[in-house]
Amino acid sequence: MARPRILVADDHAEMRERIATLLGSRFDVVATVTNGQEAVESTRTLLPDLVVLDIAMPVLNGFGAAAIIKDLPDAPRIVFCTASDDPELAQAARALGASAFVLKQNLWAELVSMVKRALNLHAVYFYDDAESLSHMVAGFIGAGLVANQPALVIATPSHSAAILERLIAMAVEPEKRIEQGDLLMLDADEVLSRFMVEAMPDAQRFEDTMMKRVMTGLGANRARTIRAYGEMVDLLWKNDQQAAAISLEDLWNQFIATRKCSLLCGYSLGAVGEGTGFKKICDEHSHVVSADNPLPAC
Repeated sequence: MARPRILVADDHAEMRERIATLLGSRFDVVATVTNGQEAVESTRTLLPDLVVLDIAMPVLNGFGAAAIIKDLPDAPRIVFCTASDDPELAQAARALGASAFVLKQNLWAELVSMVKRALNLHAVYFYDDAESLSHMVAGFIGAGLVANQPALVIATPSHSAAILERLIAMAVEPEKRIEQGDLLMLDADEVLSRFMVEAMPDAQRFEDTMMKRVMTGLGANRARTIRAYGEMVDLLWKNDQQAAAISLEDLWNQFIATRKCSLLCGYSLGAVGEGTGFKKICDEHSHVVSADNPLPAC
């Protein structure tokens, strides 16, 4: 499965190397360049999913490059990485549509997570009970349906029934959406069985399953963002297959980073606990949501 493609622009060779090394463990760093003009030219030819830009660069600075890149066809996301903590620079970056503004002194702590956030919405909800889960998922999926976004639910039959009941109460006509091909509800165990090999998810089978079983089933207009909810990882975690769950999260990250798809995952808080496993799960996601920390717009 293809990894998200990253272009790095910085005029300092040591910093370029550090950024490329840091991001290379999770993403495909397609090129490193030394100025804004090279960043624009490389973006046109290499078509990265995201560009990391320094601000102070020769020939064309980062802001100048961003102003051009953001207007290109299928423009990549932009993350600024700079040594200056001037709040006016951060404000200017946001005005140019940047997804994130990372200080170089916080590089190791923040850059990977900011790039993940910029590439996709991959949120996690730790639920206490089925009722709170159905509320959260129905709100996420229902908002998408109202916005004319195709939606996918991969859950256990009991959870799917509760989510469907909530959607009916929200008056979004889920049965009609299913008939129209805009809402697809699948059994989590059945989908898992299609790509698990020797107790681990197989990358190629996962890709094939998502493209043939899911994307074809939705018949989604590729210009529209798909909203997806999944709890296959929850089933794996409950079955003491934590390594498989984390591996599946990584496959999801690779899948949605290069497609218009926002994903919400559900985990039983009682099964996960609050130890190292909890942190591992959080690290795979761009957002952790709760009743007090709702999902961002997507």
